[in-house]
Amino acid sequence: MENEKIIKAIRGGADRLEMLNKLYTQNRGLILKTARKYAPFADIQDLMQEGYFAVENAVRAFDETRGANFATYLIFHLKAVFSRFLSQNCAVSISTHDFEKVLKCKRLLGAGYSESEIQAALGLTVEQFRQLETMSKQLTCTSLDKPLDDTDGEPLYITDIIPDDRAAAVYEDIERLDELNALNKALDCLPDELRVIIRERHFENLNFYEIGERHGYNYDRARRLHGKAIAELRRNNSLKAAYFG
Repeated sequence: MENEKIIKAIRGGADRLEMLNKLYTQNRGLILKTARKYAPFADIQDLMQEGYFAVENAVRAFDETRGANFATYLIFHLKAVFSRFLSQNCAVSISTHDFEKVLKCKRLLGAGYSESEIQAALGLTVEQFRQLETMSKQLTCTSLDKPLDDTDGEPLYITDIIPDDRAAAVYEDIERLDELNALNKALDCLPDELRVIIRERHFENLNFYEIGERHGYNYDRARRLHGKAIAELRRNNSLKAAYFG
């Protein structure tokens, strides 16, 4: 079924979730192609999940009377969503326009062009080039890979203490460790809604779509609640003390 026919079906009362999933699946190649531009600065799986949000936005904005196809709308919203994701999860706020310039600079530098040649090609002043250079260095997403603390050069990462599907085979042994006990205590301190989403995301390995569907809210709310829960864990002093006390 063509994109535009799926949108028509959604607006005609068809099962919205089913149609959105279908739309996401058949545009997955385009979403992946766009996400790869941002992959040096963010996890590709996180970006692909953000892509679903862009599909929703593009469906709401699509206007067939303007002559552009759905893919055109989708690309625009993918760039907007990915840029917002970087701004929310990285050390720098960056617009879609500036991000495109950062990518062009990186490509030209990789191709062996000098700084002056790049400035001339992109119409940048020296100051503008330095600003883009700084943005590129700061574009490092924190998400689960940001250390909670650092003692004697030994950082603690959330991913080190929250089990994922690969840890299932050794879960019974890990359960005995003080670190996991500390994590469980930290989770018990979270509000019910946040504790549940951490367990569903990292212990049950559900994605944000599945979590949202289970609780009756959308993907974006599930993602935001997860981010809030991770932030709370990072601030938990007892969790840090279990490792650095």
